[in-house]
Amino acid sequence: MTDYEKKLQEYLLKRAEEDNKLDVPSESKNIIEDILDSLDVPSSLFRYRSFNDYTKSELKDNYIYLSDIPSFNDPYDSLGFMTEKFMINNKFVSISVTLLDWCLRIYSESRDIFFEYCKENRLRDYASQIFDHLDDTITNEELSDIFGFFEKAYQRLQNKEPISDFYTRAYGKLKKIMYAEYKFKKTSHLRIACFTENNANIPMWAHYADAGKGICIEYDTSPLNINKTKITDSHNKSFIAKLLKVHYTTDFKYTITGLSEEEILFSSIFKHKDWSYEKEWRLSTYDTSEDSTKQNSRFYGLPIKAIYLGYNNNEQEINCIKHFLNNTNSISKNNINLYRMTSQNDCLKPMPI
Repeated sequence: MTDYEKKLQEYLLKRAEEDNKLDVPSESKNIIEDILDSLDVPSSLFRYRSFNDYTKSELKDNYIYLSDIPSFNDPYDSLGFMTEKFMINNKFVSISVTLLDWCLRIYSESRDIFFEYCKENRLRDYASQIFDHLDDTITNEELSDIFGFFEKAYQRLQNKEPISDFYTRAYGKLKKIMYAEYKFKKTSHLRIACFTENNANIPMWAHYADAGKGICIEYDTSPLNINKTKITDSHNKSFIAKLLKVHYTTDFKYTITGLSEEEILFSSIFKHKDWSYEKEWRLSTYDTSEDSTKQNSRFYGLPIKAIYLGYNNNEQEINCIKHFLNNTNSISKNNINLYRMTSQNDCLKPMPI
């Protein structure tokens, strides 16, 4: 077990302890900071890409595109889940009472509209006007149950009957809504560029590089000073960012963290173990500016060491890719080496072209 894995294990054990004992002061953040500041990063990392207009733009303007979490193919990516103790510690239960009051007021003012939406089977449309963020894990049946709960509370209010018992039940009804809100807060300002340690992984060539007809870009990671949370790119844009090694697991119970910048960055390392073959590293960035999706969706100036062409390209496709690369200043002026991946015995090997 590496030091990194030992520290992760220590963190997960501490989270379990904090979750079960509400009076234990939080120490996990100190472990997080230790993990963030002590990771041994390889000198090179790779990105598999289809050779399309998006990749051409990245190469032409020498940037790396940073994706948002909802576009990823792992439903567990960067999220984990909230235990009830976590929700209690972070005042989610008291928030449910506030949310109940807020929703009841809106429901009371637009109850007729609600029934019209029900007739047209557009309950989710109506719900989206009350709740800030809904996701696909919240079913229409659950929404019906929630609004049935509101209707009972509304009728009691109309009859001047107490609804105090409803407050104790509000958390149970609304916790999935609150979790959707939590996920939004956690991921809406988190953007990630994915790398790997391996440029000869056949499944990754198949999944991320157009079935072996794309390219794999080798980057020099030395400009990323991993001992600082703030990273500046060649356009002098400052990112709250870290280059982190992904941890693969099937137990997400204690991977969840708080909403500080460091904790959100740290949470981005957790993926389901089915993806472990990817040996992934991530440049994870956090930005709360209003135009974060535009402002910090590009990271400029990470040097390219080499470019590898896919093993399934025919000669015409190879010549097309070579022509583009040779006429791209950021590639040609830096004399970046080009290789083609070829099948040799039981593995892929790069051959200079």
